[in-house]
Amino acid sequence: MTVPRLVLDASVVLAALLTPNRRSASCLLVEAIGTSLVQLVVSVPVMAEYRRTVEEHAAGSRLEDPLGLVLDLGAAAERVEPTGVQVVKADPSDDVYLGTALAGQASYLATFDRRHLLPLEPWKGVRILTPGDVLRAIRDRY
Repeated sequence: MTVPRLVLDASVVLAALLTPNRRSASCLLVEAIGTSLVQLVVSVPVMAEYRRTVEEHAAGSRLEDPLGLVLDLGAAAERVEPTGVQVVKADPSDDVYLGTALAGQASYLATFDRRHLLPLEPWKGVRILTPGDVLRAIRDRY
């Protein structure tokens, strides 16, 4: 069975960074990266968004080195050049996640964005789900 390919929205990285609940779906997904359970797919713009988000919210982090989380994600990820898409008219900055998922042939895009991304589910073969739903979908595959 092939390893599911996953794109994380910065909202998921932020949730993993800030939550005190180490068993939250966001934390479990982030912890699964670099294992044989999922393959993270990123692009340069997605990594820049992770970094910007973490830097803005580092003061509330439970980690000693919040930026280290971003570096660890980047080291474990497969990098792709995002496909240019124009889908999210209300927030074009979200298009980079879709373009990265498409270029990286991702099975899943994990997000908390209920206004722009989750309503697109499914999109061009990419399941756009909350972290909890991604975990359930991956669990159901095995």
